[in-house]
Amino acid sequence: LPQSGGFSGVVAAMGAQIGDPRKRKVLVMSSPAAGVGVDGCRTGWVWVRATRAHFTTGIAASLEEIVARFPGERVLVDIPIGLPSDTRPRGCEAPARRFIGPRRASVFTPPGRAAIAAPDYASANLANRKQTGRGLSKQAWNLVPKIREADRLLRADPELTTRVHESHPEVCFRGLSKAPLAHYKKTREGRSERLAVLGNLRPGLELRLADFLTARHPGSAADDFLDAFVLALTAALPLGRLATFPSPPERDAFGLPMQIVLPQPARIDPSLKGSLGTLE
Repeated sequence: LPQSGGFSGVVAAMGAQIGDPRKRKVLVMSSPAAGVGVDGCRTGWVWVRATRAHFTTGIAASLEEIVARFPGERVLVDIPIGLPSDTRPRGCEAPARRFIGPRRASVFTPPGRAAIAAPDYASANLANRKQTGRGLSKQAWNLVPKIREADRLLRADPELTTRVHESHPEVCFRGLSKAPLAHYKKTREGRSERLAVLGNLRPGLELRLADFLTARHPGSAADDFLDAFVLALTAALPLGRLATFPSPPERDAFGLPMQIVLPQPARIDPSLKGSLGTLE
């Protein structure tokens, strides 16, 4: 591969078709239906579309733009969908944390519905404590603009919930691996560990993807794309290979599902089997 030329040089060396550098990059692969994975980034939303033949990636300003770009395709997004309105926590986080083991801290508790309407962190923290009995973490508050965005999109068009689902990259990586991941994703060891999981799913992918991530889009981090890649590969799996936490899925006060979609794991702790459902 070339040592210069940035993202375009790396992708061109792979035989890819390159469009607008801010909108589309393609990584050709020789490997069911297309699936789209979406993760938030500093400049908007990173997306990856996976098919049997290739991956297309880009950055969009809005989630609505991505959903409209790929009509009829399954989209997995790393953002809470469906929010609690009382003191009861969502039923998906607890089994997801137990499932991923050492990386359980990556599954945070989302804000309650009252908190996402607040104008600032202090107000949101107070609103969340009054509604749910729990304070609001700064991590959760930093995601509130994107949570609001997804919530407004799906409440305005509830039909989208048949194909736009909440997921979590670390839960997906765990679902595709034989054992819990040991390393934090932002470390060199963590990235190698996750690339190996993807390579087991599609042989050779980890080698090409390592270079692909190095020449990523401006305004994004390598782990944003790695997260979007595993969500896209999960979204492209046949429906029968997709599971959910919890079982059965819950719905919030507006009818939005409160669930985390993941690959059907080959092995799971017997104590979690009752919490694992199937995506419908």
